Amino acid sequence: MGLWDRLFGGDAQAGGEHDHGAHHLVVVRIPADPGNPFAAVAYTGPVTAWLEETGAGELLAAGSGAQHHKGPGGTPFIQLDLALHDASDKALARLVAELEGLGAPMGSRLRTEHGDPVPFGV
Repeated sequence: MGLWDRLFGGDAQAGGEHDHGAHHLVVVRIPADPGNPFAAVAYTGPVTAWLEETGAGELLAAGSGAQHHKGPGGTPFIQLDLALHDASDKALARLVAELEGLGAPMGSRLRTEHGDPVPFGV
């Protein structure tokens, strides 16, 4: 099954796994510590484990970058691309609670494929 089918629903997956219906792309951006090049690791393992334990979806990609504004430098961030089975307010609130439990700071946000950015953080 291709990435498109995995994201937006498709036939049952190979290997005996069943498709859980449509998937919803959710992009999470978390401000990162510029002095920690491995900051994404603090989120990818625990988020992947949480997604697997709850059956909520899967982590598609993780990385880090910098959002550039006017002037030199940029604001570093971690980005997590997720495919969730449920993008309801309740499901997203559970995801936000998990990310805040991992220490996601104020200035973090998530965005669904059809929604406005949702700010969160502790």
